[in-house]
Amino acid sequence: MKICSSILWYAAGLLFLCALNEVRAQKKPKYCSRAKPPSKTKSDYCSLPSCGGAEHIGCNSNKQFIEGCVGNMFNVSQNMRNFIVKQHNIYRNIVARGKLHGLPPSGRMLKMQWHEELAEVARFAAYRCSIGPVHKCHTTLEYAGTGYNMAYNKFPSAQDPTKIVRAQLKAWYEQYQYANTQSMISGTSPAGQEIGHFLQLVSGLADRVGCAIFSAKHFSYNYQTLVCAYSCSYKKNLPAYKIARIPAEDCTCGSDQDFKNLCSGFERVRSCEHDAPMGSHISPDAKLIGVDYDNLLNANLNPKPTPSENLWQGRG
Repeated sequence: MKICSSILWYAAGLLFLCALNEVRAQKKPKYCSRAKPPSKTKSDYCSLPSCGGAEHIGCNSNKQFIEGCVGNMFNVSQNMRNFIVKQHNIYRNIVARGKLHGLPPSGRMLKMQWHEELAEVARFAAYRCSIGPVHKCHTTLEYAGTGYNMAYNKFPSAQDPTKIVRAQLKAWYEQYQYANTQSMISGTSPAGQEIGHFLQLVSGLADRVGCAIFSAKHFSYNYQTLVCAYSCSYKKNLPAYKIARIPAEDCTCGSDQDFKNLCSGFERVRSCEHDAPMGSHISPDAKLIGVDYDNLLNANLNPKPTPSENLWQGRG
């Protein structure tokens, strides 16, 4: 009799769990079953409301490198796009799990996907032929709180572009070793090391990325630079991502099938929860070399921002 009673209780428990899961599934918004449709309206870079009257980096751009720069803009192939997106999601998935360097799990870190208009914004930044901060507006009509990352490598002879991009993305990620839980809110490391690239890489609400790659000659060295623009920027004194006890527990559409600690690709973001456009994250070494690089081109590539451009001043 006790055995029968136990079986009945077990069966009742299973039925309750099934019913609970069904209720949870029913609560998911309808958009959780379909991909977000692409925007049908292209940004008019000369009249974006999110710029607040400041000049946009893409306004009246001739889509050419500045005078004096012998640069080559790469054609970012579909394979390269897939590679960049996959590497982002691999790193984000590791961090969201909450087992890396004592960093907390993320309840809602979104899966990253490619966005071509953000790639265009990244190309506008690349045409400057500079690793210096961008002091102009660089939002889009769809994304008013964009962020970006930059990295470059120099080498005397030809290298595999994909291997270089892999190393650049890894360099951003490996800044995690200087971060702790407080860093995810303050935006600074305990000892003052650079972690901005890492924070942008794992910004929880950033679900779209577009990148540009270009090379340029500087004396006897070749430079390959990667510029990635994101749909959302992290902001100091706000959490880089939603901290939780269990990874992906706050995802509206559930977790992703391939990256279990990230939200499904159907997840939607209404806003970035702040309106600060993207700032630049450049390592101290890059700044020092950038001075020589700017001088080589005999161009004012790093002007002091005017008061109207302070919102877009880089956080180096």
